[in-house]
Amino acid sequence: MTYWTLELFRRYHRYFSLRSFWAYRKALIQERQGCLDYDNEVVLEMKWPIRQPILMRPSSNDHYTFLEVFKEEVYAMLCSHTSNVRTIVDLGANIGLASLYLLNKNPGASLIAVEPDPHNYRLLTWNLNASPSRARCQSVQAAVWSQETLLKIVRPGSAGHVNQIRVEPFESQKGDYMPVPGMTIKQIIEKAGFETIDILKVDIEGAEVELFKGNTDWLNRVRWLAIEFHHGSRKESNFDVLMSERGWKILDESAHTVVAGRA
Repeated sequence: MTYWTLELFRRYHRYFSLRSFWAYRKALIQERQGCLDYDNEVVLEMKWPIRQPILMRPSSNDHYTFLEVFKEEVYAMLCSHTSNVRTIVDLGANIGLASLYLLNKNPGASLIAVEPDPHNYRLLTWNLNASPSRARCQSVQAAVWSQETLLKIVRPGSAGHVNQIRVEPFESQKGDYMPVPGMTIKQIIEKAGFETIDILKVDIEGAEVELFKGNTDWLNRVRWLAIEFHHGSRKESNFDVLMSERGWKILDESAHTVVAGRA
């Protein structure tokens, strides 16, 4: 076994079945040889911390998201503050790995996952449908915004950076842009059929500024919030002042995520 294979095994053997590990290794070798595009997919059987197959793109940065969620457990500090979770809203769900993590940590919870990009969304729905919790899962292909509107998907300059897709107002038909519905958080809550949100997870590549624009009464229906900020959006959204004025408290934070809850 080569050193590279050994290091790969050390990194992933805890999570994947042996058969899936070799399938993942094969895909990475094909990618190195230029035989695999970033959007090629592989089904991997997970054995820990969730037990189900997941669909990933080995040549994309899906593996960074995987390691953040399952190895670094960037949402573990959120779960250390929560209890009796029955409803979860995942804004910027990507391919659904954070959704699966939170469902595993909160057995019995219902979840709605929101993702604008059609390629990510297809993998998201596949992964949720493979989950033992699938009967309690919903998904919607949309982006959260300050108002109901039509948005456009803007892809990053580097192919395969599928967790860095953002949205902007769709102002004209010019350009190679893909339109996507923009929904308010109130509309998303109503679509989910939730009276309250126990966990609101937000990773929306800068659109968090739009999330906190205008009427923020929806915060009264949320118990805990886990949010990743991008490019100065924490200051631009006036997040800390808003939380204080609304009677919220910053419970925890890391370089990845800020966790807040109602005081």
